[in-house]
Amino acid sequence: MRIGVCIPFDKLEAAEKLGFDYVEFGASRVYALSDAEFDALKARVEKCGIKPECYSGMFPSGFRLVGKDETPQEQIKEYLHKTFSRIKALRGRLVVFGNSGARNRDRGYKPAKAYGELTANTRLIGNIAAEYGLYIAIEPLNSGETNMINTLREGADLRDAVGLQNVGLLADFYHLRKEREDMREVLAVGRLIHVHVARKSGRRYPKRLKEDCYEDFFNNLKKINYNGGVSIEATASSFKRSSKKAIALLRGLMGRGDEKFFLKKE
Repeated sequence: MRIGVCIPFDKLEAAEKLGFDYVEFGASRVYALSDAEFDALKARVEKCGIKPECYSGMFPSGFRLVGKDETPQEQIKEYLHKTFSRIKALRGRLVVFGNSGARNRDRGYKPAKAYGELTANTRLIGNIAAEYGLYIAIEPLNSGETNMINTLREGADLRDAVGLQNVGLLADFYHLRKEREDMREVLAVGRLIHVHVARKSGRRYPKRLKEDCYEDFFNNLKKINYNGGVSIEATASSFKRSSKKAIALLRGLMGRGDEKFFLKKE
């Protein structure tokens, strides 16, 4: 397993110094850059020892993939082609599909119809991503954020309904805890292609074992031989201080080295 962090562009070099293996940028923020701004970011990425391999926040606010206000297909396609081409140029490999607003089902809208639209649009996303050699990770979100795809099993069902090799499932520790899911669900849903982690309380950086049931989660990841990325998706009052503590904790949970040694090294 490798440790990453969800950050804005300006923290790229700081993340490398702190010892992260990769970073996770916002996909819609990459899209919004002017050509000159994108070229400048690409130049920084080329010089940096770690890369923005993963991307969250696939769609900007206002995009809808289900319901009567569904965004037109041509607009979705145009957006995805530009976004994915830029992500590929930045050496990206995976894009997270969370986006609670984009997939929320309107009150009174038929669940079966909404699910069919979500499935079709997820398949569209996956097919376009495949043109750029990218993977798509479906992210189940807690029911306080969206009313579609709240649990790991629901995410696995959507993955299977889409039926594309480059569309897989993400397990987010924070959302699992918010939905009070049994950590053994990790064992039941098959292969994972990405992981997010944050404390349930305040969605802060993980720091200490006693705060949450991290051990159960990581032990189950080991049981399924998960060897992908684990991105911290959280807030912190001090990026540097919180990152050092989180990296030390995650390294210990992954079995990547002695926690005390790592803290001393930093």
